[in-house]
Amino acid sequence: MSTGVRPITSVMWTLARASNLPTVWSNVLAGWLLSGQGWHAGVGWALAGGALAYAGGCTLNDAFDARWDRRHRPGRPIPAGLISERAVWIVGGVELAAGVGCLLGAGCVWPLVMALVVSILIYDWSHKRSSWAVIPMGLCRVFLGWAAASMGGSWWPPDSGVVLWLSALFAYIMGLTLVARGEAVGGRVPWSGLVLVMMPLVGTWWFNRLERADFRDFLFAAFLFGLGAAHVWGRLTHRADPGRVGAAVAKMLAGIVVVDALFIAQLKLEWAAGWAVLLAASLLWQKRVAAT
Repeated sequence: MSTGVRPITSVMWTLARASNLPTVWSNVLAGWLLSGQGWHAGVGWALAGGALAYAGGCTLNDAFDARWDRRHRPGRPIPAGLISERAVWIVGGVELAAGVGCLLGAGCVWPLVMALVVSILIYDWSHKRSSWAVIPMGLCRVFLGWAAASMGGSWWPPDSGVVLWLSALFAYIMGLTLVARGEAVGGRVPWSGLVLVMMPLVGTWWFNRLERADFRDFLFAAFLFGLGAAHVWGRLTHRADPGRVGAAVAKMLAGIVVVDALFIAQLKLEWAAGWAVLLAASLLWQKRVAAT
């Protein structure tokens, strides 16, 4: 019996892109703190709901892509025969529905939760069909973070700090997605993607001024962000490595945690230590489960 459990568990983790879950928890926690809420039980439900919604969206992504994967990525779970396409549809649907239930139970307002679900499904359906899929991809994280920020009961108009954070996150995700497309087109990396990836620095500077925070906090956070960006750039330009784009994209996915930490550090620099733990968890998890 135990020999059958491990492969199925591994398949579930692969379908869910589980190594990216720390970035989901990062978005939820950032939305909670940036909206000025105190601790409440809904935070735990939102963490679970965000994880389940993300896992469901990623799992359904494989179901939507089954035909394409059979031609281009035969190692994915469905074409490899590790799980049936029907089972993937069922598992993904159940995970997404459970995520919705948890988010609503956490107190997230229903229009934002529904917008998150719609964004997930539109992205899953369109990302192999249209270059504009970068927009719903970015909106998935925006609505997740905004939903977490709404747990306090107020969601419109959103707080200006939350708007700056979500705008920076949206730009970063779109840039990341544009760079990731280079993985499928011979490694050509669009400059527009790299510019968008750097936009969180602008948002953080603005947030620092808005909060009248110590400017040294911004400089310190920007320095660390720059170190990470230099590392990713080094991977992208390492021509001798055929997998350089995929490796860089995996690091950029983990970098979602860094984007959140930039803003959290402007509220209280010590809080960013928690995001360092999430970043380490994501990078370590990527060694066992592929991020893309």
